[in-house]
Amino acid sequence: PKIFTITNTTPHMKKMKLSPHEIFEKLQEVRAMKDRVQILEDNASFALKTILQANFNDWVKFELPEGSPPYTKDENPPEHSAGRIEKVIPQLKLFVEGSKLPSYKKEGRFVQLLESIHHKDAEILIAMKDKSLMKLYSAITPALVKKAFPLLIRDTASKK
Repeated sequence: PKIFTITNTTPHMKKMKLSPHEIFEKLQEVRAMKDRVQILEDNASFALKTILQANFNDWVKFELPEGSPPYTKDENPPEHSAGRIEKVIPQLKLFVEGSKLPSYKKEGRFVQLLESIHHKDAEILIAMKDKSLMKLYSAITPALVKKAFPLLIRDTASKK
């Protein structure tokens, strides 16, 4: 099954200008819901929507241990990091339950992925995996995501 199909993708979806941690830090700085929604809409990308979808949908289950694995943090500025997060986002499907990657290889590959991107974006992926993005950035709530991207969060309870 294809886990990361973004259901409200638009043909004009832009390439990321800001990395997820920069977007989420901007969200923390503003108070008004309409301003937060605007920030998300202005920065809509496959990577951003995938992170939000994986964090807030209970049907996305990562087959990785909870918490942060030991990894070497990339302390370079985002523009000088080894990799860009939008390039590694498609790899997330390797780490979910039911993927073809054997369980024993998942943790090692996840560590490689984390080491290839800016450390703040790596922290976001760890929080996303654990469904705890709101602990890292309190401004990112299900209500905000639903207002910005109405079809991104699926209520699985009503489908049973």
